[in-house]
This record gives sequence, structure tokens and C-alpha cells, in this order.
Amino acid sequence: MISGTSVFPAERIDLDDETYLIGGKGDLRPLLESIREWGLINPILLQERKDQRYRIISGRRRLLCCIQLGWSGISARVATDALSDLDCLKIAVSDNRSHRSFNLIEQSDGIHKLEPHFSEKEGFTAISLLLDIPLNLKVFQKIRGLARLDTRIQEEIVRGGLSLEGAVALFPFEPSEQMGLFELMKELNLSQNKECELIELVDEIARRETVSPLQVIRSNPIRKIMENRDQNRPEKTRKVRSYLKQRRFPSITEAEDRFCANLGTLKLGNSIRLSPPPSFEGSTYNVRFSFKTAEEFRQRMETLQEASKKPAFNKIMQKNEGLGTK
Repeated sequence: MISGTSVFPAERIDLDDETYLIGGKGDLRPLLESIREWGLINPILLQERKDQRYRIISGRRRLLCCIQLGWSGISARVATDALSDLDCLKIAVSDNRSHRSFNLIEQSDGIHKLEPHFSEKEGFTAISLLLDIPLNLKVFQKIRGLARLDTRIQEEIVRGGLSLEGAVALFPFEPSEQMGLFELMKELNLSQNKECELIELVDEIARRETVSPLQVIRSNPIRKIMENRDQNRPEKTRKVRSYLKQRRFPSITEAEDRFCANLGTLKLGNSIRLSPPPSFEGSTYNVRFSFKTAEEFRQRMETLQEASKKPAFNKIMQKNEGLGTK
């Protein structure tokens, strides 16, 4: 099924034919130095096409190194017609996994190349095992969807600058919207939770105001925040999130501002924390305070007692009507 090793002219091997390419696009320098010092230890595996040129089954990175080193003849073996396309893909996967793990984008690419060769019933399990993907259908579907994203977004996923969940949250958007959101998140360098929060806020604002997501993220307030060179990333992140929350939940933002203003006049100190109901819905407030001695306990109680007599406390306790997530 596979011939012995022979030397083939490099120009007869088609580097543009990526039929069986899964992965293999990483940094070539370590491999290049190895081949320079020790030669090509593992021959490349090829498949002859009808035009008498060859496509690569495995060893693309090794071939690129040989070409960079100026080799005109390449040591390779040729697969016979007895090997099916699925066999060739499995060999390509095995060759890569023998010395490294696949990243998320390589797994996504692998799913799309392998799926046509399996039935819907057996595909999920078989492909997951081949590509070392957890046997979880939801995770499998998320990884599969990454192949639809722009290559610039994919590259950031590989670098670890965009989380899987953040990337998945981009799926429902148009390509231009995906890039706009991605560029904003990249500039802010957000955590996974904040990536998803930002995308959700922008989407909800766009739907609520019947505008496009690009109009939201390119609005003047966000543009001015991002162009301010006197602010660092954390400051810009805080202001962008604050603006989006205020725009998405204006009534809650107003209630928060009123609450904070009244809370400041109570002068509770750092040891006492008064918290409003979540999203200012409901009527239950919470008080937490710390103390080390019985005297400190009495002082905290006296402070709360005095605070309860102030007009600001009565304003805080007034029921906030009409608030929520509408």
C-alpha cells in the first residue's frame, strides 16, 4: 500500500493541494534546524495524481523545511490507490499527533475534512477520538463552528487571545460584525467572561434600538474612549463596559447612581456594606459589617442607627418602580 523510499523532484510536489492537510502551519524553525543538522529522518508520504504530480498526505512541514534549505530532491514514499481518502486523512492525523497536540482551529479543520467520510451516527465519536476532542457533543459543535470565522480571528484563538466561548458568541453575527467585535475585544484584552458580556450587551442594544452591532461599537462614546491615549486598557475596559450597561439598562443605571449618591451621605465607613436588591428588583436590602470586639459591634450598630434617621436612608428605602431589564 506504500512504496519504498525514493527521491522526488520538489517541483513535482504540489504545495497548494491541501486535500489531506490537517494542521502543520506552525513555527518551522525548530524543525528546520533539526533537518539541517540531521537530515530528513522521516520521509514524506505522497499520493500521485492523474496529472503525474503529487499531493502530500503527511510531512508538509518537513517538505517546506527541505525547500527552504534549497534541496531539489526530496526523500518520499508514495501511497498506492489501495489507500482511501479516509485512510490518508487518518495517516495525516496520526503523523501530527505523534509529536504534538492539535489546536482548536486544527481540530475544527479536521472535523470538516473527516465528516464527509463518516455517517452522522458514528461521526461524532470517531472524529472526536481521532482529533483528541472531548466526547461532548456541545464542545464538538462549538469547535466545528470555528472554521467559519475569519482567519484573523482564528489566529487569535490559536495565540490564546480569544477564548473558545468568546469565539462561539460571535457565530450569530455577520462577518463584518464579527470582525468589529473581535477588534474591540482584542484591543481591550478581555477575559472570557468579559468577552461574552460585551458581545451580549452589544447584541441586546442593537436589537432593542433596531440598529446594527457595528453602529453600537462605533458610536462616538466608545470611539472617544478607545482613542484616549491617557487611559490604559483597564480604564478603557471599565468605561466601555459602563457605557454599554448604561445604554442597555438606563433605568437600572439611574437607580445605581441615585443609590450611590445617597449611600455616600450615610457615612457608613469601610466596615459596613449596604447592598441594594439585585438589579433593584424586589425590596430586600442587605447589610454586612465586620467587628473584632464587643465595643466595635456596638459602634457599628450605633452607626447604622444614626444612618437610619437620615433623609438619605429613607430615599434609599423607597421602592424602585419600573426598573428591570426591559
